[in-house]
Amino acid sequence: MIFYLTFNDAPSGIFKSQVIDVAALLETLSGETVKVVAFVSARNYKTSSKWILENRPNSWVVPMVPGIDHWEKNSGTLRWMLRHDSRPKIIARGPLACNLALRTFENARIMYDGRGAVAAEEEEYNVFGNSKVGQYITEIEKRAVLESRSQIAVSQALVNYWTERFAFVSEHTTIIPCSLSDDFLTTHDGQPVREKWGFSDQDIVLAFSGSLSGWHSFDSLQQRLNTALLSQPKLAVVFFSKEHPAIEELQHQHPGRVRREWLNHQDVPAALSACDYGLLIRDKNTTNKVSSPVKFAEYLSCGLPVIISEEIGDFSTFVRINNCGHLIDESNDFPALVRLSALQKEDIRKIGLFHFSKASENVRNAYRNVLNELKFTRK
Repeated sequence: MIFYLTFNDAPSGIFKSQVIDVAALLETLSGETVKVVAFVSARNYKTSSKWILENRPNSWVVPMVPGIDHWEKNSGTLRWMLRHDSRPKIIARGPLACNLALRTFENARIMYDGRGAVAAEEEEYNVFGNSKVGQYITEIEKRAVLESRSQIAVSQALVNYWTERFAFVSEHTTIIPCSLSDDFLTTHDGQPVREKWGFSDQDIVLAFSGSLSGWHSFDSLQQRLNTALLSQPKLAVVFFSKEHPAIEELQHQHPGRVRREWLNHQDVPAALSACDYGLLIRDKNTTNKVSSPVKFAEYLSCGLPVIISEEIGDFSTFVRINNCGHLIDESNDFPALVRLSALQKEDIRKIGLFHFSKASENVRNAYRNVLNELKFTRK
């Protein structure tokens, strides 16, 4: 059996595509049972447990000891849950999950699933708020990187960060960018959605899909979009996000050309298919430099070229090499945009599915390597 361990990760579209669907793929490729073990907030336990079990019925969902500062106190629960496996194989998502596994088991086969530069996120965005974990996250992340037996990294840039910051030597590391959920494998006709929004065939619709986290750089994005909307009268923007003052200001400045939608995860593919370009514009810092935003894969899979800023994980270079969008730097205005033909959008979609679908042999081979790494024995 393989255990996929998460800690303090709330149910979301990302949890579905990067945990639930990955566990299902690993089970298919290995023939072994892959069990998601999710420690979730006690406050939201009922809701989180219901969602996870609906999507992955054999999961173990456990309420955390209240307060993330007390993460170590969950060790006894984890030891009891895995008590029948003397040397468990554990994929641990994020540094806290990995440290929990390392603290609990001396001889387990523990693979660190690194999703980002967590110490840098704390330094740049104070992601842990007033929690004491933020004071120790550098050492927590360092131990996860250096003491795990093998690693998954979402980008080569993340491996470079580990090397520079922790003197990491990459020997048993597999690079797997964030891949698509199954919802994005079906072709969708976006025209009815486009018509519902009131956009014509002459309009060029930009899509922003994402949370309101600091690294989405809303203030600088607002300035860029305001300039682009003023200079290109056919441009329109749809934000797939919650409310934000920057969006409200753009709606006030450009009536009828800026929309905001908040959708269920399964409704996003059809909505993205109604658009023409995806936006992935962020500030230049370490958090973004190592990242692998799943939205990049989602845009491409819906036929949207990506307007991307420099140094976004490995994706800025990917856009240049694969000619699947526009790369802009801090001084560049938006390029003059035109709508793509249906054939051109299909070509973009094929690029997305080839590189980021879990049905792709590229992605499946990477996870086969993960399975091989979990088998090896070394001290």
